[in-house]
Amino acid sequence: MTEPLTTEYKVSWPQPLRSIRSGGELHVETEVDPRALEQQVPFNFLQPIVENAFTHGFHESPEKTLRIEVKVRNALVIRITNSGVTLTAREYYAVNQAMRSSTAHGLSMINHKLRVVYDDRYDICMSLAAWDKGGSTFTLTLPYDGVLSDGR
Repeated sequence: MTEPLTTEYKVSWPQPLRSIRSGGELHVETEVDPRALEQQVPFNFLQPIVENAFTHGFHESPEKTLRIEVKVRNALVIRITNSGVTLTAREYYAVNQAMRSSTAHGLSMINHKLRVVYDDRYDICMSLAAWDKGGSTFTLTLPYDGVLSDGR
C-alpha cells in the first residue's frame, strides 16, 4: 500500500508534544523539495525513522535539533538528522549491518518493507553516518517517479 509523501510527511512529522517529551528545547529544520510531495511512497515508513531520531539520538542536552531534508535528484533522497549522539565508526558499521539484516528491529523492518514494495529493479539505499555538526544522519534513497511493485 502506498500514499503520497505529503501524507506520510504529515503523519510522521514531530508533534509539539515531542518537544515536551524530549525534554529541553527542540529545534526543527526542514527543507522539502515540493516536487517530492506527490511521489507515491510506502505507507507508514517514515514515522519509525523519525521516531528513531528521537529515541536513540538525543540525550541530556537541553538543545536538540532535528533536521528533515527531502530532495529530488535522480532519486528521492530523504535525510533525517539529529544533533544528539555521534557514534563511533564501529557503531555506525554495526547499525548499518543490522539495518540490512532480518533482526526485526525498526530500521531492518523498514528496509524489508521497502524491498517488498520496490522490487529488485530499484536500488534502495539506507545508511546512518555522522553529521558534520555532531549527531547522526539517516539517509534513505528511493526511486523517484518509479513504478512500484503493487502496480502504481
